[in-house]
Amino acid sequence: MMLVVVSLNAGEKRDLILVAGQSNAVGYDAKPEELPEDGRDRQVMFWFKVGDPPPDKHDSMSDGWTHLRPHPLGNPKKPRKDRQYGNFAQPSGGFGPEIGLARTLLDKGKTNLAIVKAAFSGTGIGRDWNPRSEGEDGVCYRALVAETHKAIAAAEKQGIEFRLRALVWVQGESDANAGNVHLYAGRMAKLIAALRKDLNAPDLIALLAVNTRFLEGRNKLMPLIVASQREVAAKDQLVTYVDTSKCTIANRVHFDSKGTLEMGRLLAEALLRLESVD
Repeated sequence: MMLVVVSLNAGEKRDLILVAGQSNAVGYDAKPEELPEDGRDRQVMFWFKVGDPPPDKHDSMSDGWTHLRPHPLGNPKKPRKDRQYGNFAQPSGGFGPEIGLARTLLDKGKTNLAIVKAAFSGTGIGRDWNPRSEGEDGVCYRALVAETHKAIAAAEKQGIEFRLRALVWVQGESDANAGNVHLYAGRMAKLIAALRKDLNAPDLIALLAVNTRFLEGRNKLMPLIVASQREVAAKDQLVTYVDTSKCTIANRVHFDSKGTLEMGRLLAEALLRLESVD
């Protein structure tokens, strides 16, 4: 069990934010050595399980509460049979939007933060995140719920109380195909509704994002994924779409380090705007 190195006090209350999705949520091409240091990261509680699907012992995982930091490589299965990409592009690991998100919230005076992250590269919302399936197509959703419950229980043992504040969802590239794109909006709405129920968080905010530049315009269905995320947001006052089109990219699939930090900033700004609406 990894020791918590943030300062905790019995009776403390913290806002809990969930981060989930596919490789740009994982932070597959965001390099830890390019992350500017910020001592405030140690103020943020962090629990994570990320890598290639399906969730398993080969993931990069915190094995308990730690402080906000990049993910180590973990132990990717080699050869990568039945695994799509490995955990990260580089041996040093990676980081996702959670760091830019938390740092921006801290800049705005929003302290007492905690983040639980369960994200898996190359996953499709219907293929891996089905909230009502006990089969392989629901394995990533179940991991998200299970990690959240374990994290909350571990914190409660230390006298920490959480307010489940928001879901950050960065995913959609894998659904930009003829068989899934027209189902995306309905599936996304069902996932949000299920998560609110399964975590007893009826007012959970959802921030939806995707790499709009995926395949650099060669995938003609990406605009429909964006339209689907916008559609879900238009029908639910607690959901908002976050445009990542100006975030810099490492390649035709992933954001780079700077772009990942910028995505986090945009997500935080969107959360603050949504919370400010009466």
